[in-house]
Amino acid sequence: MNETSLELQNIAKYFGQLAALNDVSLAVSNGEFLTLLGPSGCGKTTLLRILTGYLQPDSGRVIVAGKDVTETPPHKRNMGMVFQSFALFPHLSVNDNIAFPLKIRHVPASEQKKLVDEALRMVHLETHAQSFPRQLSGGQQQRVGLARAIVFRPSILLLDEPLSNLDANLREEMRAEINQVTRRLGIASVYVTHDQQEALALSDRIAVMNHGKVIQVGTPDEIYNTPRTRFVADFIGHSNCFTVRVDGGSGTIDGVEGSLATEGFRDLSGPTSVFVHPGDVQLSSETRQGKNGLHCTVVDAAFLGDRVEYVLELVPGVRLKVHNTGGRGLFSPGSRIWATFPSDKMVVVEND
Repeated sequence: MNETSLELQNIAKYFGQLAALNDVSLAVSNGEFLTLLGPSGCGKTTLLRILTGYLQPDSGRVIVAGKDVTETPPHKRNMGMVFQSFALFPHLSVNDNIAFPLKIRHVPASEQKKLVDEALRMVHLETHAQSFPRQLSGGQQQRVGLARAIVFRPSILLLDEPLSNLDANLREEMRAEINQVTRRLGIASVYVTHDQQEALALSDRIAVMNHGKVIQVGTPDEIYNTPRTRFVADFIGHSNCFTVRVDGGSGTIDGVEGSLATEGFRDLSGPTSVFVHPGDVQLSSETRQGKNGLHCTVVDAAFLGDRVEYVLELVPGVRLKVHNTGGRGLFSPGSRIWATFPSDKMVVVEND
């Protein structure tokens, strides 16, 4: 198992009566890419500022490679930072922007050239060394920012929503670039984003945050397929998370014909949230298939070539999305059909 590179111990931060961070504890191993994922105002940027040393926690400790750096100033933490706004010096060339962290660390000139050239190669900007930021595209400018953050070989790389100012094509390109560079360096990386796809594509683990707390930590597969709470299921992009009333191992919805059963209902009673992927729901116009069927109405059907996407309504205010592959628009809006939920595909999540 990789050695722990970064550890956050019971971090709390208050702004007046507001708890921006509430007892946050996380550990990041050498070479691991951890993403802090959550909506605006959830505390992820505050946590990143505490990591950098630009903000002090009200309680808790920041440990780097076994050393307490909670009160260590930012310039002595050996952390590289990639900013959302690029933050390049407009009057300096690409070469000099990248060399800047080396100069303030008094690295010898001969060593500076070697490290800058290597950083330029890693981000594929060798031919732009003498260009100025205004002569570069947004993606190229962010590559310069990445090169500047890694040129001095930091022990930890921090990335604050570095793709949010790029268009869709550049975001995808830079995502691949960040992935390749961080894997090659093999250092611990902490990435802040509110974008679920970025988190799923880049991360070894994801820490989902809300209201200053870490709600769930897991691999992308665990976060996507087995969310523990209604918030995580909703935020990660699952449209099919709804509440049933459990009694005797069976789940029902008032006003809906049919019922659901899954191992997750065992020992539960009362209101319970259930999550199921749109592609795991089976549709039938005849009778329900097995014991996990709910009668519903087709609200919308969109043929997308390889699949049909349906919107179903169980009762007013409770809708499901279903992706039916291989179909040809079998059910038209207004149809009354049965939606069947395989018992091994339903995930029971906590009500927040």
